[in-house]
Amino acid sequence: MAKTVRIRSYPTREYLGFIFAYLGEGEPPAFPRYPDYEKGEIWTEKYERPCNFFNNLENDPVHIPFAHRESEIFQHRPIEVPTTVRAEESEWGITLYTTYPGDRLRTTQFGWPNIRTFKSPERDHLVWRVPIEDELHASFQLDVMHITEGERGQVYKQRHAVRTGKLGRSYKELSEAILRGDLRIQDIEGDDKANMIWIQDYVTQVGLGTFADRVNERLIRSDAGVLLYRKIWEREVSALAANKAPKQWTRSDRLIKAYSYHVSE
Repeated sequence: MAKTVRIRSYPTREYLGFIFAYLGEGEPPAFPRYPDYEKGEIWTEKYERPCNFFNNLENDPVHIPFAHRESEIFQHRPIEVPTTVRAEESEWGITLYTTYPGDRLRTTQFGWPNIRTFKSPERDHLVWRVPIEDELHASFQLDVMHITEGERGQVYKQRHAVRTGKLGRSYKELSEAILRGDLRIQDIEGDDKANMIWIQDYVTQVGLGTFADRVNERLIRSDAGVLLYRKIWEREVSALAANKAPKQWTRSDRLIKAYSYHVSE
């Protein structure tokens, strides 16, 4: 009987602290590498949110001074709203250029279809948003840390400890209490406050509903990245539906060297 039992398996590879699996047919393609993230002190984190992953993928930089004003981002600097947001399609996905007062530029790159990266003096950030089902998605993220000592380093260490379950309460528990009206974000204290960014994003994205209401939304110029993202999705899905080859996306050396930054999240 055992000779007739078959268990389907998939090629896997451990890389950068995560396990990647190829779920397609036939031989897997060349494994994508991120050489600029392979050296240094690497921290990995993972969360889940009970909403469609587009609620997360369409997050824009302008939300930071509004959704995260009580977080450590603005602990030692003023709250600044971006002056312009510009998006362009790249050979890898989308490059987002966000300008702040004083003409300071921050570059964020999106790898098609679900990868996001940015680099800052504190850390280099790389994240994959992965749908589990229509109403649930996960985020797998890693940081190559540049600052782990001193006051700023301790802030990051405390935040990492909370996010990995070594300190404080669950971000889900706190976020759901806020959504029910049992707790205010302003009332979070102690170790729990170290994970303020995840809590604020959870409340914002899950609070939109399982699927965001696009019928009644009002997009503005700062939503340039969202608009371009949706156009590319429509183009690529339409190509697949017509049995045409989608665009072949490549993270080139040009993009690897093209980051600009002045703030971190």
